[in-house]
Formats: sequence, structure tokens, C-alpha cells
Amino acid sequence: MKIDGIKLNGVYSVRISGEISFREKNNIKDEFNIILKDMRDSEIKEMMIDASGINYIDSLEIGFFVNLKKNMKKEGMDLLFTNVSDEVMTVFKLLSLEKVLCKK
Repeated sequence: MKIDGIKLNGVYSVRISGEISFREKNNIKDEFNIILKDMRDSEIKEMMIDASGINYIDSLEIGFFVNLKKNMKKEGMDLLFTNVSDEVMTVFKLLSLEKVLCKK
């Protein structure tokens, strides 16, 4: 798994590639804590995750993103996935999360 982030036009754009699974739990949590700190420091309120490079995501990590979104909402921030592959979108739809996590 690889995570790259950039601030662009008032949005924190994050690109994730590879496999997101329980083995990456601490790594992904640490990476997103750094991104959230940078967002707070920069007063950026929106995070867009480009998911075009994600080839697998397990339910535990989907739970991580749902909780991350909830916690961000409490701070007036938002998180949305873009460019979601058909495989990942199928999982989101099975969990009824496509409308919660994905940009329309």
C-alpha cells in the first residue's frame, strides 16, 4: 500500500494504491493522522481519496474509513472517495456505503 497526499485548491487530495488490509492497519492509521494534522493546520475541510489504484480493501479497513469520516464530520470536515474501481465499488454497495463514502 502506498499513500500520497497533496493540498490542491482547498482540498486535500490523497491517492492510495495497492492492497488495503488488516496488515496495514497501523500504517494507514499513522498516515491519516499525519494528513489530518496537516489539514487542521492548513484549515482544509475536505479530503478526496483517489481510489483508482486500490485493488483490494477489506471490511476492517472500510470500517476505518467510516470511522474516520464520522470523526472528521465532528470537526466540520468531510472525506469522499473518487475514481473507485468496479471491484471496490461492489464491496461498498454490498455494505450500502457507496452513497456515504463516494463522490456523486
